[in-house]
Amino acid sequence: GADGGLTAVEAMAATYHANANNYDGIDGDDAATLTAPPPPTAALPLRPISLYDLEYLHEKFFPDNASGGGGGAAGDANESVNDFDALMKKHLNATFTANSKYIGADVAEHAALFVKAVDTLRATLLMAANAKKPAAAELSAALKPMSDAIAEVVAYRDSRRGHKQFDHLSTISEGVAALGWVGVEPTPQPFAVQSRAGSEFYSNKLLRQFKGKDEKQMAWIAAFNGFLKDMEPFIKQHHRTGLSWAGAGSWKDFTPDVSTMTALGGGGGGGGGGGGG
Repeated sequence: GADGGLTAVEAMAATYHANANNYDGIDGDDAATLTAPPPPTAALPLRPISLYDLEYLHEKFFPDNASGGGGGAAGDANESVNDFDALMKKHLNATFTANSKYIGADVAEHAALFVKAVDTLRATLLMAANAKKPAAAELSAALKPMSDAIAEVVAYRDSRRGHKQFDHLSTISEGVAALGWVGVEPTPQPFAVQSRAGSEFYSNKLLRQFKGKDEKQMAWIAAFNGFLKDMEPFIKQHHRTGLSWAGAGSWKDFTPDVSTMTALGGGGGGGGGGGGG
């Protein structure tokens, strides 16, 4: 960050890249086999090379032919925002909010912070659709609202260790890290997969506890896990090598204004929303 420290997104990206050899080539289906976050020194089992591996190698060694981090067509960028809206509506709907309140006041409050972070991600996508990629020295500032939103979710869980619903809070806290893919290049999708695996370590405990006993708990878990899982092909389709900056304006004109946001993209969205500089 500007003060010399790392933002939440930068810290997560640095940790991911430090362990990249453990996770390169993971796709969404592989994460389902992980029951706990792998230790930093653990290597994943060898498996046959996949189409995703070939695509990653092509993009790594032939970047001029790859789409993603550097920018893209405006139409593709708008489609990205629209598809993300559909993803939010499908999973983080009124039922998810209602079930969060049913589970408990702290879970409802924590879930609201998560939805706020998702809204911030949507606003970040809208910013990228309208702006050119910031210079390296400004990129941290452009992604700071996203970093702050993630950090707020994590801090909420960390302040409630020993809570009777700690597994619920940890499911959310570990899962919000997946939103940090916006700060990862050139492999944001495997980063999101890794984060979901950490979240599912806790949600799987909830599944064992409530299966056949509480359908609202099961629906809450399915909605949260479903959002994280469906975000992975979304990233692969629209932001394969990193957040796609597709506009011509300045990011400063589209900085997410979190203070105006309500659940599910109901707030100011693109922030300033003025014309590009």
